[in-house]
Amino acid sequence: MKELLFAFPLVVLLAAGCNAQQASNQTPVQTPVVKNTNSTSAPIANLTPTPTPTSTPSPTPTNPSNLLVTINNSGSTNMLPYDVKVFSDGGASVLVQNEPEQDFKAGTADAKTLSAMLQKIGDVSQITGHCAKSVSFGTVTTITYNGKTSGDISCSFTGDAYDLYAFISQLEQQLKISSARRALGNPL
Repeated sequence: MKELLFAFPLVVLLAAGCNAQQASNQTPVQTPVVKNTNSTSAPIANLTPTPTPTSTPSPTPTNPSNLLVTINNSGSTNMLPYDVKVFSDGGASVLVQNEPEQDFKAGTADAKTLSAMLQKIGDVSQITGHCAKSVSFGTVTTITYNGKTSGDISCSFTGDAYDLYAFISQLEQQLKISSARRALGNPL
């Protein structure tokens, strides 16, 4: 008789486990919420699962129809190429090869000054800069404005083209492009 009484709870537990397994295959089990009605005791934990937080959305990119200028750097043996788009509202986007695109909010870039410089130059395809550069570290920087693309503006050493290149270099530093550029898996 003792053996039967000892075996009975074991059989009940096994049967309950099988029934629970069968039930979980048929319908989802809802976890009850237990409310504490006794104001003098410690609160009872809420047994409902907490929802997984959603990720923070990335900033909305600036309207591409307001594109002011595109700056392209060719990269080199030791540097990854990148593109910078500057929009008329001062927003910008940076795309370094093999990295996710990074968007900057309106007002980040001084679009008013940049626009004035570009209007003063007019046809950027007239900038035909050519100069000797290192094979490992030499890059070519061009700009596209009003459907026309310049030559290498980093080889412009005088006049409005030089001022434009100096302005773009400052903008690239402001956007921290040099710290984001990597080549061959090595940080710069």
